Amino acid sequence: MKLLQAILIIIGVYLAVRLLLKYYGKSILSWAGRKAMQRVQKQFHKQQNTSSDSPFTNGKTQVNTPNSKSTSRQKNPKKTVGEYVDYEEID
Repeated sequence: MKLLQAILIIIGVYLAVRLLLKYYGKSILSWAGRKAMQRVQKQFHKQQNTSSDSPFTNGKTQVNTPNSKSTSRQKNPKKTVGEYVDYEEID
């Protein structure tokens, strides 16, 4: 009996969601699109505000000398990917 009740609830929820999407699908998608666009614009303006607050001036060149500790790490990265294995085709 519980199984039949669970199946009927699942079918009812499926039909309700399908009916809502049929009548309100376009408005739901347009609302979601507007909200996504607002979030993107907010992030863009936030990024623009932080970049305009930087201490650097346009047209000037700034040279940063790396620390001796950071150059020793980046100087000789010894990454061993693996060894090459040559395969032959067998007929």
